[in-house]
Amino acid sequence: MLFKHSSESRSGAAPTDGGLQHGPQDAFRVLIKNMSGVPVLEVFGEINRTTVRMIERTASELAKAGHYHLVLNIENAAVANARALAPLSRLLREVKRHYGGVILVTRLEQVGQRISRELQGLLQFCASEAEALLKIKRLPVVACWDTRSTTARLAD
Repeated sequence: MLFKHSSESRSGAAPTDGGLQHGPQDAFRVLIKNMSGVPVLEVFGEINRTTVRMIERTASELAKAGHYHLVLNIENAAVANARALAPLSRLLREVKRHYGGVILVTRLEQVGQRISRELQGLLQFCASEAEALLKIKRLPVVACWDTRSTTARLAD
């Protein structure tokens, strides 16, 4: 195994506003994982204001505990509007002030092109959690691993 993992899950649903009915698309879950000491927030469900508030609150708690390098994985989330992430800018500035950073794991065509300019300067993008971890740990990102089988013998 390349990385150590542990996790915790938080979930919720958007509150009802003035009697409006909310469908299952409003449900979300934020899974908190630990990959080699780096917190990873993995979001499932629709990203809306309620989801962003939960992400911001959870990430703020992590930052107060001294975790200034965070990975936000939204690969499994439905992002209808990339501007929904705009409220995270305050948190991103706070993390950056402590020489940390937030890496967004996503399919670039999904969000990267449509995200606000304000957030583009505060976020880094990666295609996978493993790539994000390598970037945080300042290790070179290998495009492909050598999969040739090798044999090794101890010298006689």
